[in-house]
Amino acid sequence: MPPAIRRTASAAPDGPSAAVRRVAVLVESSHAVGRGILAGVRRAGRTAGWSLEIETDRLGGMPPPWFRRWKGDGVIVRLASERAAEAIARLGLPVVDVAGSVAGGPFRRVRFDDVAIGRMAATHLAEQGLRSIAFCGLTGVAWSGDRERGVVAAAGRLALAEPLHLDPGLSRRIPPSTLLGRLAGWLASLPRPVGVVACDDFHAALVLDACRLAGLDVPEAVAVVGADDDRSICEAADPPLSSVAVDAARAGELAAALLGRLLDGSGRPAAGECVVSPLRVQARRSSDIFAIDDPRVAAVLRLVRGGELTHQSVAKLVAASGLPRRSLLRRFQDRLGHSLHEELIRSRLARAERLLVDTELSIAEVASRAGFNYPEYMGRVFRQRHGCSPGEFRRAGSGRGRR
Repeated sequence: MPPAIRRTASAAPDGPSAAVRRVAVLVESSHAVGRGILAGVRRAGRTAGWSLEIETDRLGGMPPPWFRRWKGDGVIVRLASERAAEAIARLGLPVVDVAGSVAGGPFRRVRFDDVAIGRMAATHLAEQGLRSIAFCGLTGVAWSGDRERGVVAAAGRLALAEPLHLDPGLSRRIPPSTLLGRLAGWLASLPRPVGVVACDDFHAALVLDACRLAGLDVPEAVAVVGADDDRSICEAADPPLSSVAVDAARAGELAAALLGRLLDGSGRPAAGECVVSPLRVQARRSSDIFAIDDPRVAAVLRLVRGGELTHQSVAKLVAASGLPRRSLLRRFQDRLGHSLHEELIRSRLARAERLLVDTELSIAEVASRAGFNYPEYMGRVFRQRHGCSPGEFRRAGSGRGRR
């Protein structure tokens, strides 16, 4: 039986006499990123009045058989092979590749900022006080290589341990026990404590399993961060997995907007690709470690990250530490690479982000609970750090989190 094709028809935006655009969407839905992309494409397609013909069963192979005879106007695809790109190109239609793994392909492209994803993951581990970091990724996969480059760029004072590069198809060719044994051997060779950034959540979960096999405590010996924030993986992992959240729905919306400009002939986009920045690190137990060799600094860090932010200030933290102000600030800067004031701002911002996405509290209440004295000040911090207002952050984050 051929795979089912889900068609979604919408009224044309210019009235009943206008032709309805037929757009094929070839994006696998078994992963959270794919589902987020589909949600963004569907929203944009409804607004544009397109008829979407959606295939969600194939990613990595050729387009489905029905596609060879398909008569439509444009294609949104998540490419995984050059052969698939060649087959789609033969139709001669406008095409947008959204977050695919074929670098330098023939189509306009929307992609995630993979270097920034790796940088964000490594920065998170450095902020936990770790001194060594390692990367687990895939050989010959462009997005994995970019994420590794981000880790290397953000390492700073961290020592870069030996990375592990796996063949992309290895998990399908060898028994899981063999693969986990190889990962366990690599982990046992690393200095400890160590932070491990995996190229995605699937491989990060394998790292967690290999830690258990090797008798390595997580996060005390090995702290782990994945990427894509696939909650079906992250929240089921043992321990729950920290991950870099990406705005997949935004990528889908941008892909649809890019295709719309190509279909309308309103001028070719100025750039060959659009880039979507990562949202934040969704911290969970797998990276919940304070690898600080200074007990006084570690105690202050615990107060900041685990305490009540509305009643904290640099002066109160200095008093709680029992150290002279200058001594604590210098030791904090030396161990963490940033100031105690900056740590307070980051912690308040992280709490505000969680409250904006996970609750319906007003902006003023979010500011108060996150420790910002005024909503206006929180707004300035969001614009400086994220380039958007708290309300805009909530709308983007809620769209991702509710899929």
